[in-house]
Amino acid sequence: CDGVGVPFNRWMYRVRAHVFQRAVAPLLAGMPAPRVLDVGSGFGFYVDRWLELGVADVTASDAAPTAISKLRARHRQVPVLELDITSFEIEAGGPYDVVSAFDVLFHLCDDASYARAAHNLSALLRPGGLLVFSENFHRHGRRVVSKVQVDRNESEVIELMRAAGLEPLVRRPMFWLMNEPQNAPRTTLGTWWRWLRSMLRARPGLGHVIGPVLYLPELALVLRRPPPGPSTNLMVCRKL
Repeated sequence: CDGVGVPFNRWMYRVRAHVFQRAVAPLLAGMPAPRVLDVGSGFGFYVDRWLELGVADVTASDAAPTAISKLRARHRQVPVLELDITSFEIEAGGPYDVVSAFDVLFHLCDDASYARAAHNLSALLRPGGLLVFSENFHRHGRRVVSKVQVDRNESEVIELMRAAGLEPLVRRPMFWLMNEPQNAPRTTLGTWWRWLRSMLRARPGLGHVIGPVLYLPELALVLRRPPPGPSTNLMVCRKL
């Protein structure tokens, strides 16, 4: 998350790890030896999460050469593919039991690329396979556009997934207090986030203190409050 410093981001990623484990672990119970592809792996945060869940067959992927080099250096036991999920032709060794795509889709600013990515993700799955991804699911009837991402309308995203043969199955909020509340910008929560980000931008080292203070309250909210929540959500879809 830009503007809040590395120390605070580390605590944010601890929250992400808990939400991922709580949402995904039960879904693997009926898969004795799942094949998993992680799309847009970056430096491998979610690759590590799959490995922690005991998944032996994990493949990482990214479109950026720098990320691919880092992945191959850090995860020597994991195959790493050069993969652009918006490509017209996908060769990725599927089908997979599970495909994950975290913080990828809302960075696809072109609508045609987004729709193509949804169909490609579906094509990489076996029938009955699971897509696990994050989205911002804007709920106020419009989309929010910037140079680097588009927060699409909730119904638009779900419609695109269904058009690709993917039916929503599970949804969990990923943040309440520790990320921008895209769906509550003009509330007390929005004011809180603007103040927090301003303070951390000026003094990033405060993340060493504020992160652990917020960590347990944040976990209580994301694990106990129902979706959709004010910020990014984790969603699981099943391929029909």
